[in-house]
Amino acid sequence: MPTHTPKVNVAFNSSDAECMELICKKKKITMSQLVRKVVEDWLEDYEDMLLAKRAEVAEEEWIKEGCKTISGEDLCRELGIKLNLDQNPEEGLFGSPKISKKGSSMQMKKLLS
Repeated sequence: MPTHTPKVNVAFNSSDAECMELICKKKKITMSQLVRKVVEDWLEDYEDMLLAKRAEVAEEEWIKEGCKTISGEDLCRELGIKLNLDQNPEEGLFGSPKISKKGSSMQMKKLLS
């Protein structure tokens, strides 16, 4: 196990770097903090995607073996868990709207101004 914190140097195109600087200024964070947050969020999403895939495979095997299944909504209802169905699926990082890559720097500048 390394005794130091691993560091990575990353080069961004000028348009992306400008958008990142605007975000950092607005959020009052450093570029390193922003990049760390983005990578951590991406890794969490990636892990969730892998776990969901494993769950799909397990469910398929479960059904093949003739076992009964229950929907996620029914399970939550049965366990008394309230679902958060009010979350906007169009929201991206930091609760801001997702932006398509095409023209993203212009869209980002509009959102930040």
